[in-house]
Amino acid sequence: MSSARDDATLATAIAALHNNVHYLGAIAQMAGQRQVVVTETVVSDSGAPLLEKGTVLGGDLLALLAGHRLPAPLDAQLEVSEPVDIGLLHVEMTRLLSEHPLGRLLAADLGAEGAILGRALRLMPWPHAARFKMTVVQVQLPLLFEHSVLMAMVSVFLAIRAGWDEAQCARLAAAALLHDVGMLYMSTAWADAGYRLSERERVQLAAHSITGSMVVQSMGAYPFSVEDAVLEHHECMDGSGYPRHLMGEAISPMGRILVVAEVVSAFFGKYKAMAGERLSLALRLNSRRYPAEQVAPVLALLQRDAAAAAPLAVEVVLRDCLAVATVFQYWASCKRVLPEQWQAQSGSRALMWVDARMRAIELSLTESGAHPRSQDDWRAIFAQMPESVAELGLIHREVLWQMDSCMDTCQRRWPPTQPAQSTAERALWTWIHSSRKVLGQGTAATEPDAPQPQ
Repeated sequence: MSSARDDATLATAIAALHNNVHYLGAIAQMAGQRQVVVTETVVSDSGAPLLEKGTVLGGDLLALLAGHRLPAPLDAQLEVSEPVDIGLLHVEMTRLLSEHPLGRLLAADLGAEGAILGRALRLMPWPHAARFKMTVVQVQLPLLFEHSVLMAMVSVFLAIRAGWDEAQCARLAAAALLHDVGMLYMSTAWADAGYRLSERERVQLAAHSITGSMVVQSMGAYPFSVEDAVLEHHECMDGSGYPRHLMGEAISPMGRILVVAEVVSAFFGKYKAMAGERLSLALRLNSRRYPAEQVAPVLALLQRDAAAAAPLAVEVVLRDCLAVATVFQYWASCKRVLPEQWQAQSGSRALMWVDARMRAIELSLTESGAHPRSQDDWRAIFAQMPESVAELGLIHREVLWQMDSCMDTCQRRWPPTQPAQSTAERALWTWIHSSRKVLGQGTAATEPDAPQPQ
């Protein structure tokens, strides 16, 4: 009985996607750039004809559908010019292998094995629904399209290194290409870095992997392993991911590959400078979040860029180490002035969020062996292991960036009141003000004592 209810609920949720205003709006916008033709007369769930066969769609699509419900996916009755078919995907993949920094790394590492990337594309199921939806992604969200193709390339690379056969690689490539298809069913405001998502939009963004899995299931062309992988691509081995907070082996083998491929392609999409170094540090500093068997070939891949990294002077590294230690010292000092029940004060939500982030950063540093030490201790380590200078320098630069990002996020999400309304709020903004001086100067040498909140 429970299974029947679950199936009915899922069928209802998938049916609701047929009338999703964001996806229908994206089709209407695409119709302004590509020719979209109705191949079969579109009728409402009551049988009323809405779009005649042969109609060329325009930007008025939503107005034509207003007040009606569709019993089936609209894109099943549409054809678009220049669709994202296997040939176009192959061309895009070839371009990225030669032009994109991550693509060039993959090409160099794979060598002759790189031909498997093309064979995986040719072998994978790619129905009309996948072709149409990825065309909408390409036209409306070109950066997401590139990210999805890079995801497929990284995923197949990891599968090759894991010894998967070509049929498995083909199914994995499809899952990677479609992993973010759920994004079509929500507002595109998420793509604007300056836009502040509402609570409802934040929930929708977190649910995109669920939506994507339902979309893939509705295509009727893929096994459960592909649907599950799309659902799991934001899970983490330590249970900190979403949507189901799975841990370890509870994440499917294909899902574990997508988890790492997502991080790899996202870093190279987000950062123009030192993307490989940032990624390497992130994977090592957060080792409990990612599957070791997939991380290992990525770290080996990134070693190709390690020799090109500019050497860091010992004094520069020591300066950054001191800056990290000082920000931690300031944070501990600010927390000491808090009353016992500070969580109930105004400004406490921001303080608790920052405290969690600082604890996570400190834990990552401890796990990597880079926890703050005295300058003399670091000099002794450098004397024994000279190669540790560059690694430590990159780690602390990444940590300083994380701290700075933490402060930016806090100021954006919880702007300060003037004047501060509570001890908790004063403590937080004293820490941010003092730490900003350290980060801005690039050194903590001029501020040896942590400030005390007033």
